[in-house]
Parts: sequence; structure tokens; C-alpha cells
Amino acid sequence: MNAGLAARNARWLLWGHVVSMAGDAFSMVAIPLLVLEVTRQPAGIGIAMACAAVPRVALVLQAGHMVDRLSARAVLIRARYGHALVLSLLAMGAFLGRLGALELYAASAVLGALSAFSYPAGSTVLPQLIGPERLRAVNTWLFSARHVCTLAGILTAGLLISGIDAGAAGTSAGLCVALLTDAASFVLAAGLLAMTKEARTDAGSSSAAASPPSLRVFWTQWWQDRELRTVFVYFAVVSALMGATTQVGLPMMARGLDSDSATALSHLLVCQCAGTLLGIVWFRSEHLESALGWWLLAADFVVGLLLIALGMSSNLWMAGACLAAIGFVSGALQQRSQRYLQQRLPQQTTGRLMSLLMFMIMVATPVCAMAAGELTAWYGVRSLFLGAGFSVLVFVMLVAGLTDLRRLA
Repeated sequence: MNAGLAARNARWLLWGHVVSMAGDAFSMVAIPLLVLEVTRQPAGIGIAMACAAVPRVALVLQAGHMVDRLSARAVLIRARYGHALVLSLLAMGAFLGRLGALELYAASAVLGALSAFSYPAGSTVLPQLIGPERLRAVNTWLFSARHVCTLAGILTAGLLISGIDAGAAGTSAGLCVALLTDAASFVLAAGLLAMTKEARTDAGSSSAAASPPSLRVFWTQWWQDRELRTVFVYFAVVSALMGATTQVGLPMMARGLDSDSATALSHLLVCQCAGTLLGIVWFRSEHLESALGWWLLAADFVVGLLLIALGMSSNLWMAGACLAAIGFVSGALQQRSQRYLQQRLPQQTTGRLMSLLMFMIMVATPVCAMAAGELTAWYGVRSLFLGAGFSVLVFVMLVAGLTDLRRLA
């Protein structure tokens, strides 16, 4: 790839990711609170997650196949414009007071369908636009920028929602502004990505290499790769347990610990994000360059203990400290895990393999989310975190004793 073109692409791509990630932080705060406001029950968050997961699961494998055969850049641009449209309609409905549970779940389903295309496209667009020689440096920058933007966005979103609600009737006013902010960020991010240009390749030299294998060959190769199967299952189960627990439990915990739920949720998310950023910075000192399997198992065992401590937290600061510690442990391994996948996955099938991993996570997460919502409704949010923590501990011990994941390097 031409050095000048790669440098320009990297610049536009990085700025687009920064804008998109900052905007996503607003929805991280606004959407769970909007679901609670509309449905008035914690199970509503789990139902909304399930509504988003159904089309995402149904489409993500086909989306990965499309990304491998077409342009990840074009797919991602269209997905971002689609996100902007749906979020704008969602904000308009909430502002007019005509947003019911049915409309909210329908919007979640459309957002889930769009994310089925944006996830694999976002995972494969980097090597297509900047080339492999700049991939490690750009990945490092993106990991740091992602959490800085998320940290600033979550904090700003909480203050914005609380500030608008203080001077306006109804909680929806602040939530609408947060959703519109995320919609605007998607439009701007799509425009920045459109400024990039894909490098032309010689058809004779690269057509065979660029052609991905058939679906039958792809599935056969993946099934015969025992190490990759184990890693995918492990990542999927741990991600589902953590994702469902935090997405369902944190809004309820914020509401129970502080009367200002928006500010409390922002505080909890900021603590987790800050811990993750510190973990990434610590990792850059080369502490985790070997024995990836043992580090993964040890880190997730500690996360399980921290989830139990989070369930026993009696105030906002204790909960924030537990989430910061969880973020630190997770952040310390994020870059190493990402680099393992980038080095381990064949370039011709990266889109489909990432889609497969996302598919497995997407199947497990809504099941965990529905169970988390029901568990919270019947026994309270404390039981949710205690149950999730013990589940992670048991799963990690089973994987350590029954598989070869501990030997992963």
C-alpha cells in the first residue's frame, strides 16, 4: 500500500473512530435509563437486549461473509448512517411522549440488525485501509483512545442528562439530547470514513489470495482447529456473563444507590472505563508478553471475585472501586488478546471468523440477559452480581482443569 495513502487513511479512520466511540458513550448511559423509564421494570433491559440480539444473531454470519467478499469500508459507512437514523427516530419518539415498550423493542431490533454488519466491518476495515505494517501502532492508539473517549463521553452524558433534567420537566428531555448526540456522531464518523480511499491491487497477483474459501471449507477448517474452538467458546461465555450482568445490573444498582440514577450510572461506568484505561497503560510496560492462557484464566478468576464484591457493595464509591478493579484486570489483557486474534486468524477469513465469534457471544448474551433480568426482579440486584461472580469462578476452574487453554501462548 502507498505510504501517503495509508497515512491519510489512518488519519481519517482514527478521527472517525474517536467521534463514534465518544458518541456511543452517550447511548451507553441513555438507552438503559430510557428502557427503565418506559418499561418500569428491570426485565425490560433484558428484553430489549434480546430484541437486539435476535436479528444480530440471524444476520452476523452473512454479514461476515459479505465483508470478506465486498468492502468493509462501504458496509461500515452504510451501517453508521443507519444507526444515526434509528437513534434520531428514537429520540423524537421519546421527546413527543409517544415511545412505548413496543416501539422501543422494535428500535432495539433494528439497531441489532445494523450492528450485525458494523461489528465485522469494523474489525476488518483497519488492515484493508492502512496495511499490516501500521496495524500494531494504530491498534495501540485506538485501544487508548477508545477508553479515553468513552470515559469523557460517559461523564459528559451523565452531567448533560442531569443538567437538562434539572431545568426541564420529565427525564426524557436529557435522554433525547444524549441520543441525538450519538446520532450526530454516527453521521460525522461515516463522513470521515468516506474520506478514506481503498488501495487498488493487481488483479493478477492478488485475486486468488483475496478470494475467501467456500463456506464448507471455512467451517471444516474452523472445526478442525481445536485451539481456536476453545478460545472462541471461552471468550463467548465470559463475555456473555460479564456483558449481561453489567448491562442489566448496573442501571438497577445506580437507581438503588443514588436518587440521581443518570449521574450514579455515569459514575459507575466512568470508574470501570478509567480502570480499563489504566490496565491498558500498565500492559504497555510488557508485563504480559507470555503465558497468555494462564493470564486469561487468572484474570477472569479475579474478575469473578470482584463481581462478588460488587454485589456486596453498600454505597456508590465501593461499587465504583470494584468496577475500576474489574476494568483494570480486563484492560491489562485486551491488547494481548486482540493481537493474538489478529496473528492467529487467516486474513482471507477474518471477517467470517470475527462474525463467528460475535455470533457465539450474541447467542449467549441475551440468554444471560433474560436470566439476569428475571433474577434481579425476583431476588434483587445483589443476587445477580453474586450469582454471576460464582458462575465465572466455576467456569474458569472447569476450563483450567478440562482444556488446554492454560497452555495458550
